[in-house]
Amino acid sequence: MVAKIRKIWQGISVHDRKLIKWTGLACYLVLMISLAVLFYVTKHGKGETPEADTTAQHKETSESKPESPAPSDLGEFATEPIEPEQLPPPPPGAPELLAGLDTFDTKAHEELARIFLEKGDYANSLMHAKRIEVTMEGNADFQEQVGHTYLAAGRPTEAISFLEKSIKLGNKSPLLLGDLALAKFRGQKPDSGLASIQSALKQFPEDPLLASHEAAMYGEAKDPGKGGDEKFRKLIAKYPKFAEARYQYGRFLMNQGNFASSLHELEVGIKLDPVDPRIHARLGMALFHLGKDGEAERAYKTALAMNPRDYNTWYNLGELNLSIANESDLPSVFSKRTREALEAYLTSLANNPDHPEAHFRVGVILNANRQNREAIRHLEFALQADPRSVPVMIQLATAWEALGSKTRAWDFVQQAFEIDPLNQLVAAQYRRLKTTKPQS
Repeated sequence: MVAKIRKIWQGISVHDRKLIKWTGLACYLVLMISLAVLFYVTKHGKGETPEADTTAQHKETSESKPESPAPSDLGEFATEPIEPEQLPPPPPGAPELLAGLDTFDTKAHEELARIFLEKGDYANSLMHAKRIEVTMEGNADFQEQVGHTYLAAGRPTEAISFLEKSIKLGNKSPLLLGDLALAKFRGQKPDSGLASIQSALKQFPEDPLLASHEAAMYGEAKDPGKGGDEKFRKLIAKYPKFAEARYQYGRFLMNQGNFASSLHELEVGIKLDPVDPRIHARLGMALFHLGKDGEAERAYKTALAMNPRDYNTWYNLGELNLSIANESDLPSVFSKRTREALEAYLTSLANNPDHPEAHFRVGVILNANRQNREAIRHLEFALQADPRSVPVMIQLATAWEALGSKTRAWDFVQQAFEIDPLNQLVAAQYRRLKTTKPQS
C-alpha cells in the first residue's frame, strides 16, 4: 500500500506537490485554530468561574430572574455581551496560530503567484500577487516577478514600474535588466529599450540573454535587414547552443518573410530546449506559412499541451483550422474545421478577452452561421480596437442587413466606402443598399 502511494506521489509534478503541501498546511492551521476555539468555548463559553462562586452566582440568578429560553438562532451559546476586560486569556498557542495564519496567507499567495506564472496563467498569477502587493512592497524578488508577469502577459507598460522598483531595492540581475529593456522597448519607445539593453550589456558583457535581446531589438527598431541579421549571426557563432538566440533569430527571420530559414533555426532551438512552448508555437507558424498544415497543427498542439493558457497559439490554431476549412471542397471537412476554428478562437478569448483579431474571427464565423446578433457583439469590440477597419465594417453591415436594419447597415457601408472606395466588397454592398430605401 505504501509503495502504491509513493508511486502515485512521484507521478505528481513538482509544482502540484508544492500546491498540495500548501493546501495541507492550510487545513492543518484551520484545524488547530478550530481546536483552540473549541477549547476556549468549552472552558469559558458558559462563564466558568471557581466552584464556590459559580454556585452562589447561580443561586442569586435563579432567585432574581425568571428563566427564559435562549434565542433559537444562538442555542445554548447565547450569552450577555462580554466586556473586553472580562475576557479570559487566550488558550496556550493561540497567538502563534493566528500569527502563523497571516504568514501562511502571504506565503501561499506568493507561491501561487509563482506557480501560475510558470504555468503561463498570467491572470491568476497577477490576482494572487495583488493580494499581497502592499505586504511585499519592499521585496525586490517579488517586484521582479510581478514585472516579469506583466511583460509575459503582453502588458509592458505596467511592467516597467515593478521592474524599476526591484532595481531600486538592490536587485540588478541580468534577467531583470533584460526584462526592463524589453518592457521599455515595447511599452515606451524603441530607442529607450535599446539604450537600456546596451547599458545592461556594459554591466554584463558576456550574458547571452542580454545579447539576444539586443539583436532582436536592433533588428526590429534600427535595421530590419542586414543589421539585425549580422548581429544574430555573431550571437549564434558565439553561443551556438543557446536556445533563446535560436528562437529570437527564428522570430526575426519570420518577420522578414524568410520562413524556410526561420524553420531551420526553430528546429535547432527545439533540439536545444525541447520543453519551451514558445519555440514549438513559433515553429507551428513557420510550418503554416510553408503550407505544411499537418505538421503545423502538431506543433501548435504540442505548445498548447505545455502552456494551455497561450491565447496567441490558440488564435493561430484557429487560423489554421479556418484556412483548412476554406480550402476544402468537402462539406464535412468545412463544417468540422470551421467548428474547431470557432472553438480555438473562443478559447483564445477565454484567456485574453481583449484580443480584437479573435473577436473579429468569431464575428465572421457567427455571421456565416446566421447568428448575427451574437456576431455583432464581437464585431463591435473589434471595431473599438480599430475604428477604421474596413473588414469589420463590412461584417457589421452584413449582420445588420441580415437582421433587417438597413439603416444601420448603410451607415457602416458608407464609412467603409469613405475609407476604401476601391474595395470590391464595399462597392457591392454600397450599390445594393443604395438602391434600396434604408429602413430600420
